[in-house]
Amino acid sequence: MTHALNPPHRNVPPPSACSQPARIAPRAGLTLALAFGAMVGVHAAPLPSEPPAPVSVCGKHDAVRSQACRASIEARMGRLDAAYAQDKLMCARRFFVNACLDQAHAAYLTARQALQAELHAMDLAVREQRAEAERRRVAQNLRERQVPDAAAIRQARAAREQELANRQREHAARLAAAADHEATTVAGRPVQGPARPTAPPPADSAARPPRKTSGQEAQQSARARASYARKLADYKRRQQEAAEQDKAGEAPALPLPRQY
Repeated sequence: MTHALNPPHRNVPPPSACSQPARIAPRAGLTLALAFGAMVGVHAAPLPSEPPAPVSVCGKHDAVRSQACRASIEARMGRLDAAYAQDKLMCARRFFVNACLDQAHAAYLTARQALQAELHAMDLAVREQRAEAERRRVAQNLRERQVPDAAAIRQARAAREQELANRQREHAARLAAAADHEATTVAGRPVQGPARPTAPPPADSAARPPRKTSGQEAQQSARARASYARKLADYKRRQQEAAEQDKAGEAPALPLPRQY
């Protein structure tokens, strides 16, 4: 019974001093890992970023003062470059230099791209204002010049054709009046009778037609010229009427009358 309840103590050797470090080693390794992790977190922590500068977008109203707006953006870019150089110096003192430099470079690129976009928007607004001013100037020049339209051109051409037709009718009327005057003058002259023959006419004189005198020939010539002038005036009149009926196209030329 005594042996069952209280087993006999075996001869176990007491723990030696060499076995104590074996039990302490796992605890020391865990403590070192935790300390190293804390150190890694401290060195890998991002650099304290400066508060972002207020972004002032140069709109269309500020585009008139483009020089001042551009100078402001360039000054902000200069401050950004100086801050980036300071961040690189701080990263050189950290444990993980490359990770710190990458993070600083990414932040620098983001801020610089924002400033470049703002500068591009300002330039675009200035170009739009210049284009709008040029369009207004061209429109004003067109209004002052008063470019005629197609209807005005057609009206001017019709007026020129009408003036030409009037001149042709006046010229034909003058020709007809001159011919009538000449015919009247010739008709008012005394007609000389035929001279008496000193010798008997030949046997075949009865078969020949009577010879016209110079006065009769002049009258006939005057009548012929007057008739031609009237026909020419009538031809000009009909040609003008045809041209007025078909102003859109070219009117066909009428045949000239025969001269009598």
